Amino acid sequence: MKPEIRRTFIPYRSIDYIYIINLALQKVLEARAEVRDAITFERYLRAVEALYAILIPKLKNPKIKELLKEARKHSEGGLITEENLESVDRAVELILEALDKNYMLMKGEVHEEEIL
Repeated sequence: MKPEIRRTFIPYRSIDYIYIINLALQKVLEARAEVRDAITFERYLRAVEALYAILIPKLKNPKIKELLKEARKHSEGGLITEENLESVDRAVELILEALDKNYMLMKGEVHEEEIL
């Protein structure tokens, strides 16, 4: 009788998808806090587009892509409008809802301590 061989795969390195998503989300939040002109709006839009690009298919809502396309189209030529900003903000809300629904948001606390 031939012995059974059991094979397992051991990765050299693993990527924590939830951690990567939350890093991208942090960049989105930082970019949103800095929006004040066309250049900073462009950074915000790019951060949201980058976050959307790394979402797995089950998290991608077609409405998000539509909102981002619309904001991109209207922001060409360096224009930033309240409508553009609201479109990108709504896309972020939809991404957050999808992440929360699928338990992919990291939850925790921030601790601060004074260093003397």
